[in-house]
Formats: sequence, structure tokens, C-alpha cells
Amino acid sequence: METRIEELTQRTISLLKDKGYIVCQQLENKNFCFDIAARKNEVTLLIKILIDIDNFQEAQANDLKTFSKILFTRPFIMGERTRAGLMEDGVVYQRFNIPAINLRTLYHILKKNLWPLVYAKRGGYYVKLNTSILRKLRETHQLSLKDIADLLGVSRKAVYEYERGSMDTTLETASKLEDVFRLPLALPIDIINWEIGELPVFKKVFKNKLQLIVERSLSRLGLNTFHIQTAPFDILASYEIFKLLTSLEGSLNQQNEETIQILNKLSKLVDSNFIIVVEDDKDLQCVDGAPVISSDELKKFKKAGELLKRIEELTDN
Repeated sequence: METRIEELTQRTISLLKDKGYIVCQQLENKNFCFDIAARKNEVTLLIKILIDIDNFQEAQANDLKTFSKILFTRPFIMGERTRAGLMEDGVVYQRFNIPAINLRTLYHILKKNLWPLVYAKRGGYYVKLNTSILRKLRETHQLSLKDIADLLGVSRKAVYEYERGSMDTTLETASKLEDVFRLPLALPIDIINWEIGELPVFKKVFKNKLQLIVERSLSRLGLNTFHIQTAPFDILASYEIFKLLTSLEGSLNQQNEETIQILNKLSKLVDSNFIIVVEDDKDLQCVDGAPVISSDELKKFKKAGELLKRIEELTDN
């Protein structure tokens, strides 16, 4: 019998595939920052599957944000509940500024193009108001800020902030406003284009000598490198339009075939390159289509273009 997390994962995958997404499922490791990558046209989603979204960890969030920023993907969490109870349909939650929804909300988005209008945060449920329409309606009805404030039971300053868009309103207050003007005023919440903020700042801690060598080599070539702690690869690197997923291994004997296949598919899904860097002298140039480069060979490259050319050579072979 499938566990609840497996069932939620499979139902999410089925829904995505039904809407034409190409899906790459990650290895079954609950510590990874995402479990599903899915792409349709130019939109690539990274989805973390959790029953309780409060189990999402800050390290996972930082990796997911980094991955999303560098590779232009859209992250969100799929869950069923928080510690406070079941997640509501049509409500967007967030953990570490990454949006979280339940399966029915995703169904409404993909199947019916119905976007959620409500988001949850400490203190209750809130909506984002269409501020330009709100002001026009107030002026058309010749109502002052104080008139609206009295109708809503809030301060004049609060209404002023609503119109400026600098303060979101509670669900209850938004409902009162819509009753007054008899028009919808809540803005749909686009979780696909959610702004996750700046890249997290973290101190690089090298797990082993090989990682230190590879990161220094890539940096010397002009690539920006990022530690990824909660994914099936070790280093994410970028140089202009050149993106690179790097898996580090002491020897090819340690390689897991399933991992390589998944990373190959994932790299294509996110328009990135994928290489395996080994510490020992290598006998193979590719494993299941993934280029294999020794750390000694990596040290010899002088420019990022030389590395890219070598990757292309190995891939073509």
C-alpha cells in the first residue's frame, strides 16, 4: 500500500502530465529540497512534496531558492496540512518565502485556470487588493477615506494604505469591501511567478578535498559556484548562459546508475550541463551519457569555453 507521501507525489505527477508537463521525479530522499521537476514550454517547476509543510527545513529552502534563481525555475511546496490543521483549498501558505498549496488548489490552477485569492500568514487569512480599482470605485461613489473606514471598522490610515498597496487586508475586511461595491477586488495570487527574494548568503564549508579542488578549479575558470546540500548533485555553477550541475565521486564504482539517469534528465529539463568529476583516474569518458572528468583534467582547463568544449566532445562521443 502506498504511503500518503507517495500517493500525494503520484497524484501531483498525474495532474502535471495530464496538463502536458514533462516530469522528472527525484530520488526518494526526504531530505532533498525538491522531489519533482516539471516543464511545459518555457516554465519549469520545482516541487517539494510534504504532508506537513512545517517539516520544510531552512537548508532545503536556501538550496531551492538558489537552484531556482540560477536556473530560472519556479519553486513551490505541495502539502496537506500545517501543525495547526489541514491546508485550506484556494489558500496560499508560505514557508521561508516559498509558496505552499494543497493538491486541490493546484488542480484548480492547472485544470480551470482559477488562481487562489487568499494567503495565510500569522494572524489569519489575507488578500491582495486591486488598489487602482478600489480608489476609482471610492471616488466614483464620492466616498472619503473616512467613509470607507467607518464602513469597515478600521482606521482612515488603513484605508489609505490599502489604496497605496502598502498593506494587505484581512479576508473579512476584503469581503466587506466587495459587499460595499458589489464587485470583486481581490487580486489572484500567481504562485508560478512568486518573488522569492534575494539569494541566501551562506558560508562555504567544504565537505572534502575533492569538493575544494573542484570549486577552486571552476572559480578559476570564471564560474560562480554554489553549494547545494540537499540535492542529488554537489555543486551548481554558472557562467553567463552556461549552467553546470556537478556530481563529485571518489571513483566511478560509487556511482549509482539511477542517480545518473535522473540527473541527466534533470539537466536537460533545466537547460543545464551535467558532469561527473572523479578523484581517481577514469577508465570511462561517459556513464549513461554523462561526461566524466577527473579532477586532474579539470585543473588543466584555462577558460570556461575549454571545459564546455570538452563536455560537448564527451557527450557527442
